[in-house]
Formats: sequence, C-alpha cells, structure tokens
Amino acid sequence: MRDTAATSAQPAMIVMSIWCSSLSLSSRSLAIALVICVTLVYFSYSFNACLLASISRSLQQ
Repeated sequence: MRDTAATSAQPAMIVMSIWCSSLSLSSRSLAIALVICVTLVYFSYSFNACLLASISRSLQQ
C-alpha cells in the first residue's frame, strides 16, 4: 500500500516543484515547502490506513 501511495504522490510533487520554481522562490523555502508537503502526505496516508483498519475491525465484530 505504501508503494502505491508513493507513486501516486510523485506527480503532485513534480507539479508543486514546477509551481514553486515558477515563483522563483529561494532553495531554502522550496526545501521547507517540500518537507511540509511530504509530511502532510505521509500523515494523511497513515491516518487513512489507521481509519480503514478501525472500520474493518468494527465490521468484523
């Protein structure tokens, strides 16, 4: 599941990097934005996985 999450997040990263470079931001702010984006994507996928596991457990009971 994490492999599909990583591959689906790559086009968004490419679009974001193109968008940030078109704004001609400094490399430091670009790195900060990239780290924030990766962190948000990671937490959203882990939260969704936890939510799905909780739903499947409640359905099995």
